[in-house]
Parts: sequence; structure tokens; C-alpha cells
Amino acid sequence: MRLLPTLVIVITGILCLANGNYILHSDIPYKSLEKNPLNFLDIYRPDELESKTGGIPVMIMIHGGAWRTGDKAHKNVTANKVPYFISNNWIFVSINYRLSPEVKHPAHVEDVAAAIAWVRENISTYGGNAEKIFLMGHSAGAHLAALVSTDESYLARYGIGLDSIKGVVLLDGAGYDIRAALENYDRGIVMNLIYLSAFGRQEETWYDASPINHVAPGKSIPPFLIVYACERIESKEISSNFALKLRLSGVPIRLYNAKDKNHAGVNIDLGLTQDDLTITVANFLNELLNSHE
Repeated sequence: MRLLPTLVIVITGILCLANGNYILHSDIPYKSLEKNPLNFLDIYRPDELESKTGGIPVMIMIHGGAWRTGDKAHKNVTANKVPYFISNNWIFVSINYRLSPEVKHPAHVEDVAAAIAWVRENISTYGGNAEKIFLMGHSAGAHLAALVSTDESYLARYGIGLDSIKGVVLLDGAGYDIRAALENYDRGIVMNLIYLSAFGRQEETWYDASPINHVAPGKSIPPFLIVYACERIESKEISSNFALKLRLSGVPIRLYNAKDKNHAGVNIDLGLTQDDLTITVANFLNELLNSHE
């Protein structure tokens, strides 16, 4: 089924869609040996699944929040995306991960890799297709989606490769090059401290945590749609440099300027009817799905 904008009607306690309701499986631990609530995920699936060989496609969402705040169930993450994907016969998975300052890199991306591995292993139980897993992240979540999709070491711990991810949507991140984010832009001491809280002060760690440094030809890096908001010169420039590195390495890449949105808007608005960003994401995903039919 092609992804299309959808009409949403909210009734107290029940989310009704043009194409039916969803079932929510909440607070599932994706690390079997740990019970940290930040290592839980939520699965939203259509109430009535359309019959598809092998199951329906899966979108894994990684929330933002500067690596130190945010939640998988926040309305900015779910309000428009869940009904949009559900009505188009997708499963939507929203994950939590450990946050700074309690942890530093690589704990965040290690959790993301563990969640992806869990989804790949278990999503067929919920009607999903483990061979059609896609990633989406906003802000810090965009950085984590990019890193786990370019540095193969994190998924390799679970015996899976970068080709297990079929496509990646990045929503206005700037952490694709940590050194550039820290040294090239004057954003004030608070923003710098946010980066240092997550990645420390060692330049070796900055290098390892930067997706741009892991891009190389022949690694089965999945296709990327990189979105940046018009207001953030930092996001525009770092996103453009990351996109260029991907393109030169032979990775299919689209770079999209969300001219009518700010940093929050690219996250909140995705899924709205007739929204240009939503249409761009739909076209990107549809082409990838068609290529795997």
C-alpha cells in the first residue's frame, strides 16, 4: 500500500482512523537482562492487518531531546506519525534509550542497536516483516539513527548487518559531525555542555560518535532521506556535508529543506494531510518498498 496523508479523528480514549483503529503493545523490554524503563519500546500495529506475504513494513522511531530528555510516547513523537503509518498499513515502533548525563556515548547507540535487533527477531509475532525495517529519528534521535546505520559494529554484535535496515529518515539533526557541531558554530555554553554531557571531551570519542566518519563505499549503508529545517544553519551545513559524503560513497541520498518548518515542526508535523514533508517521506519510502517487492 502506498503511503498517503490520512484523516485523523480523536475521540476520548480511542484513536479512530479513516482505515481503522490500532493496537498498542506498550513498555516491552528489548534488553532481556535489564529492566531499565529506558530500555523499553512501544509497538503500534493496525487493528486489522492487510494480508501481505511475510508481514507489513516496520518503522522504528528514535526520539530526540539532546541525548538527555525525551520519551517514546511523547505526543510530538506519536500524535501524527502513529495514525499516519497505521492507516497506511505499517507497524510503528517507538523506542526509549538511556540518557545523559547518567550515560555517555556509546550507551545511547548501543541501546538503539539492541532495540533494532529485538524488533528484527520478534516483529513477525506482531504481523511485521523483519526484512522491511526502516529507521526514523529526530534531532539527537537523527544522530543515533545515522550512526547505527553507518557504523556496522553496533548491529554486528547481534549478528546482523547494515543491510538489515532498508532506509533511514533523519529529521533535523546536527550530530553527524560532533567536532564540527562543537567547534564551528557559536550556539552558547548551554548547547556545548549538552554535547559534552553526551560525548565527553575526548576528540577520539567525538570522532567515533560522528556518523560522517563511518561512511565508506561497499558497506551496504542503506538509503537516506536527510531533512533540515530552514532556521538552523548548523543543521543545513552539517546535513549537506553528511549527504555529500554518503553520495560520494555510492549511497542513495536525498537532502530536503523543510522551508516552512522549525526544528520542532519537522517532528510534530510529519503525518499531517497534504504536508510537503510528509509527501516527501512517503515518496522516499514508497520507492524503497517498491524496489524490494
